[in-house]
Amino acid sequence: EKGDLRQAQDAFNQSLKLAGTENFEQEKVYGALGLISESFGDDEEALNLYRKALKDGNDEVLNNMGRVYLAKGDLSRAETFLNMGLQRSNAKLEKASPEEKSSNSMLISQYQYRRNLGWLYLQQKRYNEALSILDEAIEIDKKIPKGELGKGMANCFKARVYESLETPDKERAAKQWGYCAEFGRPETLSEYRAIVGINPALATKMDTSGIFN
Repeated sequence: EKGDLRQAQDAFNQSLKLAGTENFEQEKVYGALGLISESFGDDEEALNLYRKALKDGNDEVLNNMGRVYLAKGDLSRAETFLNMGLQRSNAKLEKASPEEKSSNSMLISQYQYRRNLGWLYLQQKRYNEALSILDEAIEIDKKIPKGELGKGMANCFKARVYESLETPDKERAAKQWGYCAEFGRPETLSEYRAIVGINPALATKMDTSGIFN
């Protein structure tokens, strides 16, 4: 939570050693370790850990695996994992109480799937679909507190979509880049690399405290 990833990694690995054969939620530990490896840019190790964390189609892990495949350029596999995970996340949302629906964790799950699918559609040049689902992501993002990891990234990708249209909409793109600069906080190295690739000047001004600390 504080962004001290090396210390977190050491603590999680120690917990696995100390647990031995006792019954505890190993999947959550492997999922956290996978996110740390992904943040460090070690996609192969992240996938290995996410596979260990994948139990009963956990929607959070499916999202993370989809994001790694997206970063690796395996768009077909990325879309498969993201769509499966979104279905599970939506099913969980339908069964949730009003309090659970407005919880930060539920909002972030719904937001991340739409942001990542928008990123995917951008790479596939499915611009209308990208704009539609990124709009959904941004509406959810407005309910998420400033400073959360991943916040603002949907605006970054939406800006790039506007620039990529057959007739680029520079005015709307500039507005979204403004939101991206104000709120954008990449969660992983792959997300930050994406912004470096499409707007290197803005990337130097982003809050990257969630990566490498």
